Amino acid sequence: MARVWRWCPVAWNEVIWLPLPYVDKLLILLVRHDLNEGFRQIAFVAAERRLQRRAAVAALAGVILDDLQVQSASELANVTDKLGWTTDAPVDLPPELKAALPRFDRAAQHVGQYLALHNAFRKEEALGRAEAEVYALQRSLIAARGRYVSRLLRVANEWRRLLEVERRNLPRATREIPNPFVFGNPVAETPHPIFTGRQDIAKRIEASLLGASVPSTFD
Repeated sequence: MARVWRWCPVAWNEVIWLPLPYVDKLLILLVRHDLNEGFRQIAFVAAERRLQRRAAVAALAGVILDDLQVQSASELANVTDKLGWTTDAPVDLPPELKAALPRFDRAAQHVGQYLALHNAFRKEEALGRAEAEVYALQRSLIAARGRYVSRLLRVANEWRRLLEVERRNLPRATREIPNPFVFGNPVAETPHPIFTGRQDIAKRIEASLLGASVPSTFD
């Protein structure tokens, strides 16, 4: 792919005025082949080929949208790792992407918690948090503007469909009831009797109970 990119006019011609077709697609293929080299070339185009900067941004957006495409809950949970590079992207991302990515990331983290848990009630809670995050994302995208809003909304719709499938397959959950009984340390057996030889204490208790006009308390 690096050899193919070197033949692209954007790589060697500094004065291309018109946008060239498929430059963003070529950069995406370069990222898929070699992540570091692909990002290096995207940064190069954005900085040194100002007239082609839009292609660099489109390439980054294409990589992000491809990584957001998932087919299962386990793939959805892995999105957080796949998009870790976006925090240090080589080109400033469009506003609609910068606004949507944190919500996608939080939803993916909740799904990861859902898959890691074993208790049915806790799993349902984690899945509910993921659904709420995706639902809020859908609402924000409906009112948003930008070149990539429609594609982001399609991804959010697909995520919600996957989460609904997970909920239908989730067994019925019951809330855990905390155990009210707290056991103290057991009395260890010793060579000396620990419950004998306390006649003075027993006499004080007996005198207090039998001779007092009001109930007594003991420390």
